[in-house]
Amino acid sequence: MTGEVLRRHSAPFTLNDLQELLLPGLAALGVAGECVPLMGADAATLRRLRERLRRGIHVPLLRFAPEDPASDGTDATGEAGDDAGHSLIACTVIAPGEEATLAEAVQHCTHALRMCRARHVGSRSARVRAVLLRWVAFATAMPERIVTAEEADRERREQAASFLELLAGRKRDPIAVRLRHAARYLRAGAVETSLFHVRDAALRALHLPQIAQTALLSREDVPLSDLQRRELIYLARAGTRELRVLAARRLRCEPAADAQTTCEQLRAATDLWVRRAAR
Repeated sequence: MTGEVLRRHSAPFTLNDLQELLLPGLAALGVAGECVPLMGADAATLRRLRERLRRGIHVPLLRFAPEDPASDGTDATGEAGDDAGHSLIACTVIAPGEEATLAEAVQHCTHALRMCRARHVGSRSARVRAVLLRWVAFATAMPERIVTAEEADRERREQAASFLELLAGRKRDPIAVRLRHAARYLRAGAVETSLFHVRDAALRALHLPQIAQTALLSREDVPLSDLQRRELIYLARAGTRELRVLAARRLRCEPAADAQTTCEQLRAATDLWVRRAAR
């Protein structure tokens, strides 16, 4: 549910992974989490953390830092505000009764993790749809960070395949059939083909119009019709984050002026996955 099995073995755990994969996955399992920045933390933030310790709640403190210590805050393309390269380099858990060490520990950490029981987890079908969409959005936006056919990723591929089979269960509906196909291809190391079937299953769960579903599933080297292009431009501008990511993937190779204008706008989006998918 957290998407961890989709991240390749050699890819470090990043701040973006925490915020966009781990915490949403935990929410589906009944755990509400919040990542609290500590840089420049005020007295109120420290007071709230101490209160959690006094109530017997452990406080995890995390330190994220750019992979390149000399980084000036820009990514490889020169764009600012990209935290994909901010990797976890330290984790400290402050236990109840250790309030005296909190202030000093905070000075060496960048974020605190606050967790509690979630009040609402939604239906199973909604949780399954959400995790499939997270998987395909992450894979589309961060293809360099997903599992590969290499031996080092074999265990992760096996875990991911088992999870997809678990979601499919004994059902014979189109979504379950595609999830079983995805699991089989993943075990064989055909990651791209597997993710195509996961994308197909996720889009079917959304009950999109057929024209939009066909366009989002099509290869990037296949030209879109005028109607398909207009449909994807609408999704790229007004759809959910996951649909914007998938629409950006298809529009970025379209030579039409309206498609390229839309991608230019998406490259300036506040959401990291959307920006990455539009490149």
